[in-house]
Amino acid sequence: MILKKTARTNEPFEADMSGLRITPFANTWIIKEVEPATSGAAAGFHPGDILHSLDGAPADQLSYEQLHHWFRRDGAAGELCIDRHGMTACMEIRLNRRI
Repeated sequence: MILKKTARTNEPFEADMSGLRITPFANTWIIKEVEPATSGAAAGFHPGDILHSLDGAPADQLSYEQLHHWFRRDGAAGELCIDRHGMTACMEIRLNRRI
């Protein structure tokens, strides 16, 4: 493999800042894993939580690309509403660069 410098070489590469591993589930998204000591853990998310909405946008209308972009914004804050065991809860999350 040969890596060549491009115009974007010096741009930062942002990784997920939530600590949440979210995968498709039915017509929405489910939290499969919450990494310890991350924004997602601090906000109180648990594996098995089903994403209901993100900043008021219904989760079933969010693409992977939209979620992927949202969780890569250092300092961003928003409200994620989830379904947990038949109950709905809305929690604030503030994203922070992890490294």
